[in-house]
Amino acid sequence: GKVDREYMDGTQEVSLPFEIAVKAKKNSVANDTIWLVTSELAKIDLVLPSDNNSYEYMGMEVSRPAMKGKDEQGYYYYTIEIVAKIVIERNKQ
Repeated sequence: GKVDREYMDGTQEVSLPFEIAVKAKKNSVANDTIWLVTSELAKIDLVLPSDNNSYEYMGMEVSRPAMKGKDEQGYYYYTIEIVAKIVIERNKQ
């Protein structure tokens, strides 16, 4: 991940990127699948509480699907990036 912002008290706003990839022999299947996954992820109102209060989940961003190409075996690849945003309070007492 990366620190987007850090405050004087040590609190950090952090981005944690993830990637989901789809691979299929038919371009239309890969394309339809990645758009379906993207659509469903955008609908989710995800809550990720910390069991030990080490972070606060602020939400996630889902990118638009991107075609990565076709490999030598004839598979089409599409990806989406998901970025989870959290806040970490470093000086909690």
